Amino acid sequence: LYLRAGEAYVQLGVADTALVYLDVAEFLEYRPYYAGRVFVAIGNAYDLLGMREMAEEYYRLTLTEPTSYPAQVLARRYLKTPFKVNRVS
Repeated sequence: LYLRAGEAYVQLGVADTALVYLDVAEFLEYRPYYAGRVFVAIGNAYDLLGMREMAEEYYRLTLTEPTSYPAQVLARRYLKTPFKVNRVS
């Protein structure tokens, strides 16, 4: 639940609140698939806050730790281009 709440806040553009939930998710999660999602979401939140170095650190963590292939694809994408929220009008 912490991961999903954090991802939702990231998509809403509320990065500081997202980090509260994602920090708990990072502490609790040990399964590679979900750990990768947590690392990418934390990186996304830091990108939204303008903290690019911290974001890159979490994207690299996704690539060095045992995580899922989809998370690694996203991490590579966000290492090249910072995450931005897509607003639908």
